[in-house]
Amino acid sequence: PAPASVLGSIEPAIYPMVYSRWGVDVLARSGVRAHYVPCGAPSDVFTPGSQAEARKKFSFADNDNPFIITMVSANKDHQDRKGFQEALVGFAKFAERHDDAILYLHTNLDGAIKLKAMIKQLDLVGKVFAPDQFNYNFGMITERYMVDLYRASDVLLNTAKSEGFGLPLVEAQM
Repeated sequence: PAPASVLGSIEPAIYPMVYSRWGVDVLARSGVRAHYVPCGAPSDVFTPGSQAEARKKFSFADNDNPFIITMVSANKDHQDRKGFQEALVGFAKFAERHDDAILYLHTNLDGAIKLKAMIKQLDLVGKVFAPDQFNYNFGMITERYMVDLYRASDVLLNTAKSEGFGLPLVEAQM
């Protein structure tokens, strides 16, 4: 069923919108008429391209041909819904066997989960990178940056325990 907090937050909405047909159905069972507006990424922007060219744009790729693991997840939930702990512990184990591996966390390192402390505790300083935190926190990261990030990466890591839509999965595949 739709959580009470969701129902309360959309109560004043004039035109409730959701990005999945499942969400429309869940809300309908609670008496809310919601409109389906599919979520997606622009296929003319998120396109394949040269990994080598994209890597030149990131200082973390100065290593000699690193294996780049990228996680794109908002750090705003104290319950660690995105699975940052699992991601970092798993990466630490992976990095023990693969010294060329780096993890790029596209998130707020000082958000609800204190990622800087976890990175230090797991001895991953210098192996984990993130965007400029000012630019990230003030919405100054461009689509072009994200396209280059996905192109530079070898794999997208998604340890989410629950997901609204999972837009990074779509963007990375494109």
